Amino acid sequence: MSDRIRAAQIAAEALEFSARRALAVVRFAWAPILVSSLILGGAFGVTVNFEALGAGALMGAGGDDGPQDGASVFRFAAPLAIALLAAASAAYGILLGGVIANIARLAATGEDEGRVINVRIDDVARRTFAATLMVGAANFVLWVAALALAQGVTGVSAPGAARDLLALIADADASTGGAAEIEPGALAAFGLLGASVVLYLPVYAYVATRLAPFVAGAAVENRLILRRSFAMTRGHAWSIFAGFALLGAALLLMGLVISIGVGVVEAVAALLASFGGALAAAGGLLSVIAALSQAAFQFVAFAAQTAFGAIVYRRLAAE
Repeated sequence: MSDRIRAAQIAAEALEFSARRALAVVRFAWAPILVSSLILGGAFGVTVNFEALGAGALMGAGGDDGPQDGASVFRFAAPLAIALLAAASAAYGILLGGVIANIARLAATGEDEGRVINVRIDDVARRTFAATLMVGAANFVLWVAALALAQGVTGVSAPGAARDLLALIADADASTGGAAEIEPGALAAFGLLGASVVLYLPVYAYVATRLAPFVAGAAVENRLILRRSFAMTRGHAWSIFAGFALLGAALLLMGLVISIGVGVVEAVAALLASFGGALAAAGGLLSVIAALSQAAFQFVAFAAQTAFGAIVYRRLAAE
């Protein structure tokens, strides 16, 4: 274990940061989320032909095939539509990168300009987005590799397993009396999925541990520190891993408690709504409170996870 990185301390500090600086996180996030939602929603509204999609779904439900031409999903030429959606997605990612950068810089250096509107699309936001994208791409490659190895171990093909699982879901949806029968192919698919998870998790844990300060370092230093991230975490891997595990367990427990509480509140809201009148209005208010509670927890979890990497970066960058 590391002296500079103590698992319980960094996990507790990340949670404390997410609670103490919750209003700052909201200030950092609300405007970028609004702008990115408008951009992405507008791009989908302009490019996607929802009428054709709806008609295809109705035709499929009636036993006929849906639209055979994939381009009919779009309102104009598919390459142009895909390019527009890709550009909107990139803009969304850069805006989100700005949010992550602001949270990471606050947790690592205390930087907070105190602005109410924080829409960041500068080099820092772009490099933070690039770092986040690289981490996501690495995880995707690891999952594909684990799935490929699991196919060799179990002898089950991934496309066939996917078809069997989809068939099981369809049978479960169509079943009205009793549980749907699980076919041997579905059992084999579950075996493939389980083997993939077993192969993926140890490698994922190693990569996530060694890249813990990577995104925060990109936000603070305005450069990609991939090699330095591996060098910084050398000798601290077990402490960082334990901190990840503690933080994940704490967020899981918090999420479970909030889910139970929200379920109780929604049940009470439904009961009040059945009486009508003022009680129904009170039930509607409780439903809104329940939804806001879930959204608040998502903000807390996002802030804690981002702060964790920034805290690891801050402590190791001082060496």
